[in-house]
Amino acid sequence: MQHVDNQILYNRAVAQIGMACFRLGMIEQSHEVLVEIFQSPRFRELLAQGVNRHYEKTAEQEIEEKRRLMPAHMSINLQTLESIHYITSMLIEIPMLSENQHTMSRHVVSRQYRKLIEMYDNRQAFVLAAEQSKDHIVFAARALNKSDWQTALKHVYSINAITRMSEFETGSL
Repeated sequence: MQHVDNQILYNRAVAQIGMACFRLGMIEQSHEVLVEIFQSPRFRELLAQGVNRHYEKTAEQEIEEKRRLMPAHMSINLQTLESIHYITSMLIEIPMLSENQHTMSRHVVSRQYRKLIEMYDNRQAFVLAAEQSKDHIVFAARALNKSDWQTALKHVYSINAITRMSEFETGSL
């Protein structure tokens, strides 16, 4: 039990370090740190901010998981964390795509980011306007693929989770 509590604290510290690196402009370092959290589909559970309901548990296990959940005032904003992860993935992957498109299919920077892009390319061919943060990130990636960094920047600054950070004042846009 103590081991799980320590792992949760470690994961939360890692998430904060990843966000701090992003705020300081250390994109590669931020991505490296956040990949550790986002490589698991159970990242909410790893941060003690959600319970996984996809498998059978005993009543005792469920009570123990709920006991570990962080109170609301200690929560990490998961939308901000996820947006930072996707933005860092995009900023690393797009230049790699422009260098050599043939080898890029083998090298994956972030599986979650790739799945997001593939989902929009395959399923949502007729998305006209970005509504959610994921939409803005996909639109920003498409703009960067066309070397339109100004449009990409506008999409990134359209993400509420990013504009709430004091480091990213949009006064210059």
